[in-house]
Amino acid sequence: MALMLDFRRGSGWFPLSVLVLLAVCAFLQVSSIRQESQTWDEAIEIASGYRYLKTGEYHFLLEHPPLGRMVVALPLLLMNPELPVEDPAWGRWRHVRYGAAFLYRNRVTADAMLLAARGSTIAMTLALGLALAMWVRRAFGAPAAILALAVYVFDPNILAQGRYTKSGLLLTLLCFLACVA
Repeated sequence: MALMLDFRRGSGWFPLSVLVLLAVCAFLQVSSIRQESQTWDEAIEIASGYRYLKTGEYHFLLEHPPLGRMVVALPLLLMNPELPVEDPAWGRWRHVRYGAAFLYRNRVTADAMLLAARGSTIAMTLALGLALAMWVRRAFGAPAAILALAVYVFDPNILAQGRYTKSGLLLTLLCFLACVA
């Protein structure tokens, strides 16, 4: 039968299956963020990451390393929103106020900036899924890789956290890549 999948030789079913599962993941992530407002700290993450990219200054919530914030703010460089460098909230460590001023009192809409920043996290979510599938395929074979990717795509933690501007997904991706390397 010509339509049977050949699980032994790694025919074209594996890349197609990975592509379909990652497309489902992307669809679930994007369709959910279009229906949600920002979480309480996303404005802080975006504003501090963008400020660091533009000025090299990193002041807020120093317990989080700047790389995650910079990655989610990268798409904003193309949008070039105004940076309220003179806002007194920056110098007074009022990060919530500064983030709100950046996100909601800007010429670029808050929805556009949130969508762009969350898109970075979604890209990291997809990259982690792809890395997982490739490593499991190498270690345990293609059927196991598809199963692992399906579990990953529909995991409630990934569905919940894989779309917000947080550092967790980047950290997870980098730790996973370091471990499998």
